[in-house]
Amino acid sequence: MKVIYPLGILLPKHTHFFSKKTFLRAWYFTGTLLYFTAGLWYGTNAQETNNIKSTSLSDSLGIPEGGLKIGDSIPEALWHLPLQVVNHPEGKDTITLNDYRDKKLIILDFWATWCKPCIQSLNELNKFYGTTGYQDLAVLPVTYHDQATALDFVRQASWKFPSVSSDSLLSRYFPHYAIPFQLWITDNRVIATPKWWLASVENITKTLAGEPVTLSNTAKNVERYTPLFLKGNGGDGHLALVQSVISTGDPAFRSWKLYFRSEKGISIIGGHNADLFQNLFYDAFRPFIHLELANEDGLGLAVELPDSLKRQFLSPRPQLADFPDPQQYDDSLGKWTRKNRFSYQLIVQKSLSQPEALAWMRQDLLRCFGVYYGIDAHIGNRPRRFLVLRVLKNRQETRRLLHSKGGSLRILSPGDDKDYQLRNAPLGLIRSRINQVAPFMPFLDETGLSDLKVDITLSAHSSQNIIVANKALATYGLCLSILEKEVPVLIICPKIP
Repeated sequence: MKVIYPLGILLPKHTHFFSKKTFLRAWYFTGTLLYFTAGLWYGTNAQETNNIKSTSLSDSLGIPEGGLKIGDSIPEALWHLPLQVVNHPEGKDTITLNDYRDKKLIILDFWATWCKPCIQSLNELNKFYGTTGYQDLAVLPVTYHDQATALDFVRQASWKFPSVSSDSLLSRYFPHYAIPFQLWITDNRVIATPKWWLASVENITKTLAGEPVTLSNTAKNVERYTPLFLKGNGGDGHLALVQSVISTGDPAFRSWKLYFRSEKGISIIGGHNADLFQNLFYDAFRPFIHLELANEDGLGLAVELPDSLKRQFLSPRPQLADFPDPQQYDDSLGKWTRKNRFSYQLIVQKSLSQPEALAWMRQDLLRCFGVYYGIDAHIGNRPRRFLVLRVLKNRQETRRLLHSKGGSLRILSPGDDKDYQLRNAPLGLIRSRINQVAPFMPFLDETGLSDLKVDITLSAHSSQNIIVANKALATYGLCLSILEKEVPVLIICPKIP
């Protein structure tokens, strides 16, 4: 995203960062209010240059990698570099920067005939160039245009200063991505690359007098096809409104299931090296899964994918006991993690509730894995078996049999060898005992009496099986049964084109 997340775009796969084989089958969404400067100066209408940053810099010219920056000294080779010029007052065709070395301020101003703000910038400088008080100022326009084109334009503009033409070297010393581009040289070093409208009489006068001047510099370039904020591209990310990342697993880092925090106006939600279906998707859709299934990882999940995708995402985790060599196990576990685990994180510069953050997470997961693997996820009904607690005959009779005589609340659950007791406690607490009858089956309380304060005693062996449990429960007008019901679950399935 270039401005805010809802208008986001998917960054293309970078040859390194987005390599499927190495790090990421990923989507990198980044929301930020960036002030785009590539071709957007002077009311956002300055022009992009034809200059291309060279990647092979010549040591003989003293050009450092990345070019000269603010604070760098001017290499001696640059002072003596022959520069082709037009409109020189003495009729010279070639000059060097050394000709102006005695000046207190040298302004190089890169321009082109089609660049309106460039022309306006140089017209303003031309007004006072060479006048009283500005003899220590040198202004040297620089253009890639050939000698004839540059000379014709300079004469029509009536500029008093000469201009470098046919430039190919200064743009390598001072790489830039848009014009106008100015740089100021004082005391043998680059002191600023100010925005052109800051080259005012006031600021130039102060600089010539050695007074401090605060100048905001020309905006840095953003590598458009490299992820924002990676290695400082476009900044450090502190201005990002939204940042959402999905990556494959990395065995070098530990695993985290769903985490969420929202404080001080920043919301973060994610999971790291997590199971794609049972953790990331399940957590994202958990609020819509049947309540008695939602708290049990996997029970509310129906994976209805082709065998090829099942093998890819549901392959069993390697076990140490299966490997005679621990290093082989570690290597196998690493490969498995990179293939079967995924990480997700969303950071929003706004206070979100957990349901709001989960909604964003669902959108990201569906969009990403729909594109990469043709996977869809939605809530739908599927049959599930439940252990159900019901009233045996009628609720009124059961209420009478369970009714507490009062007194202090007591819960006695000493273990399988002693009786289980509730005294003046809600009936709903009995589920911890009943769950032992079928520990891997979700439990439903359909008595309608879960909040009723009861007195109940179940024998030590009542949790052995459903038959024994029902004998104990019948005393209180209750019974257990196994029931299959169509309930909402998370369905993972192929995406419909």
